[in-house]
Formats: sequence, structure tokens, C-alpha cells
Amino acid sequence: MNAKEVYLKAIALGIEVPRDISDAEIERVYNGVGPEFLAGWVRRLLDYFFESFLPAVWRHDQRFAHGDGTLKDFMSANRELANNCRICADAEYGAFNPLRYLARWVGEKFGKACDLFGLPAYLQAIEETKEHKNKENK
Repeated sequence: MNAKEVYLKAIALGIEVPRDISDAEIERVYNGVGPEFLAGWVRRLLDYFFESFLPAVWRHDQRFAHGDGTLKDFMSANRELANNCRICADAEYGAFNPLRYLARWVGEKFGKACDLFGLPAYLQAIEETKEHKNKENK
């Protein structure tokens, strides 16, 4: 799925995303599962295995790119990721499918992993957005 498809799926699932956003910005903020410093092939592999979570991941990438740099905002984005992964899991699997509950658990672990290891990626995403805005203003 490309970034626009992931964004539209997030809307369809009821994930809170900004509506006044350009296609270019939808593409710019999205890097898929995992931080930018991971090799592209690793992130593509993670995207493949965790495809059902991509709408939650898009929103998380967008929150990181437009964060305010505070620890509170960082942690809030990670909690939102876990909650949105739950929405994705519930949409993907029926109530009586055990995979639903495994997927919910994995989504919660995504949020916890970001809590523990994601601060550098959060700060980098904010910096990249500032650089992008500076280039646009020149």
C-alpha cells in the first residue's frame, strides 16, 4: 500500500487523522513500520508482516513529524499508536478469532517499543519537518 492508500484506510477505520493535508504531505511524513535509520528493506519487510497496522503507523508517523518536542507529546503519540493498532486489529479479525487478541497484544507492544526506543526517531522527524518548512519558505 502506498501512503495515500494507507491514509484513506485510516479514515475508513475511523482513526483520527488531519483532513486538510496535501497528498505531498501524506507521502512525506510516512515511512512505514520502524524508524528511518532502519534499512529500507527491513522497513518494507516489517510493513509486509504488519500490513494491517499501517493506518495506525501512518498516524504515528504524522504525529511524530508534527510533534511539539515534549515528552508528553511523544508518549501521547505512542499511546495513540497502541490504541489505533487495536482499532486495526479489531477491523482485521472477528471477535471470536484468536488472532484479534494476538494482534491487539502486538499493537500494544509497538507502543511500548516506541516508548523505550523511539525518542531519537521522534526528534529526528520534528527536525525533518522544520527543515522541510524552511525549504518551502525560501
